[in-house]
Amino acid sequence: MLKGMYSKILLLCLFGAAFCSCRNVAVDEPASKREWIEDASLAELNGFISSNTNSPLAYYNRAKLHYAAEQYNEAIADCSVCISAAPNVAESYRLRGWINDRLKNYNEALSDYSKAIELSPEHADHYVQRGGIYATQNLADPALADFNKAIELDQTDYFPYQMRGIIYYGAIIDPVLAEADYGKAIELWPESSYTHLLRGVLYYWLQKDDLALADFDRAIELKPDDASCYMSRGALYFRQRNIEAALQDYSTALELEPDSYAAMKRIGDLFVLQGRLDEAVEIYRKCLSLYFSNKDSFSVLGMPSASIEIPRAQREKVLDAFPECAELHLAWAKYFFSTQDYDDAWSSANRAVELSSNNVDALFYRGFISTLLERYPEGEADMNKALQMNPAFCVAYFARGGLYKMQGSLKAALVDLDKAIELCDGIALFHWYRASILADLGRYDEALSDHNRA
Repeated sequence: MLKGMYSKILLLCLFGAAFCSCRNVAVDEPASKREWIEDASLAELNGFISSNTNSPLAYYNRAKLHYAAEQYNEAIADCSVCISAAPNVAESYRLRGWINDRLKNYNEALSDYSKAIELSPEHADHYVQRGGIYATQNLADPALADFNKAIELDQTDYFPYQMRGIIYYGAIIDPVLAEADYGKAIELWPESSYTHLLRGVLYYWLQKDDLALADFDRAIELKPDDASCYMSRGALYFRQRNIEAALQDYSTALELEPDSYAAMKRIGDLFVLQGRLDEAVEIYRKCLSLYFSNKDSFSVLGMPSASIEIPRAQREKVLDAFPECAELHLAWAKYFFSTQDYDDAWSSANRAVELSSNNVDALFYRGFISTLLERYPEGEADMNKALQMNPAFCVAYFARGGLYKMQGSLKAALVDLDKAIELCDGIALFHWYRASILADLGRYDEALSDHNRA
C-alpha cells in the first residue's frame, strides 16, 4: 500500500545509512598495504590497480569512491571484480547491493543482500537493507521479518525501528505499534529529524495535535532546510485555522521547493481566507499550470495515490485506524474518483464534509461527484457553497459550468467558464470546454478561436 509514500520514505531513510565498511574484504593484503589502499584517492587507486590487478581490496575501495562520485556503473564493475576474486566476503555483496538499490535494480539488489546475509548472518545491517528493498516492492511481510531480525541482532540501532515503524504505519496499519517503534528510534537517536517527522505525521492522522506539533517543531529545529517538515506543520496549522502560522510554513516550504504544487495550492487557499483574492488568483494560476504539467504531484502527508490499486480491505484498516480524520476521507474520495468508483468517492467525500463542514475541497469534491452521478441539485448546492467560501476557486467554476451544460443550461455554463478562464487563463482544458459550449450555442467563430487557443 501507498507505494509512492514508500518510495519517498525509503529513499530518504536509506540515504542516511553509512557507507559499507572494509572489514574482511582482502585478507591476503599486508596490514601496511591495506591502510594505504583504504586511504588512497581515486587517481592513486587507478594507478595501483593498473599494475596490481589481483587486489580485491583495491577494487572494493575504488568501487566506494566511484559510488561517492555517482559513477555507478564503474562502481558495480569494480564490486563484481572484487567478488570474483574473493567470492565469500559479505561486504562486497552488500556494497554492490547498495549500488543496485540506488539504481533501482531491485532484483539484483535483493540477490546481493541475500548473499551477504548467507555469508554473514550475524550482521543486522544486511537485513535492514534487504528489508528496505522488500518495503519498496510493497512486500510487507518479508520486510517486517527482516526488520524484526535486525532488531533481534542489534537493539542499539535506531534505523530498523524506524523502518519497522514505517511498515506498521503504511502497510499493516497499526498506529500503536508504529508509535512505539518511532518512539524507540527517537530514544536511540534523538537527533533524527526524519523520525520526528514520521511520528508527527502519525499523530496528525490520529488528531493528536499537540504531540504532532511538538514533533514537527523538533524536526524543523533539527533540519531547517527540509520543505516536507514545513509542509506537514503547515497542514496542522491549516486544520487548526492558525492562518498566519500556516502561511508562514507553506511560504517557507515554497522557498525551499519553488515547484511545489501542494504548497502553492494551500497558500492560495490561505489568501482566500484572508480576503486576498487577487493574490489567490495569481498563485492558483501558477499552481494549475504546474499541476497540468506534472500530474504526479503528491501530498507530503502520504495520501493515497491514484496510480496505485489499493485493496478494499486495506482501505477499511486505514479508516478503522484514523476514523475521525476528515483529510483522510477526502484523500479516499480523490482516490475513488480517480478510479471512477463514484459511489465510494461520494461516500468518502460526504464523510469528510460531515467531519469538517468548512472544508472547501471536500464540498467541491462531493459536489463534483454528485454531478457525475447526475444528482444535480446536490452538486450545484455544494459547488455554490464552495464558491461562496472561495470565490477564486476557478476549478469549481469550471466544474459547475459542466453541471449546467449537462442540464442544458448553456448560457449559465458559459458564464461559469468565462469566470474560470478570467481567473486562470492559459489552462487548455478550460478553453476546450468553453469551445464546446460556444459550438452548442451556434457561436462557431468564437468556438474555433477557443479551440485554437486550447
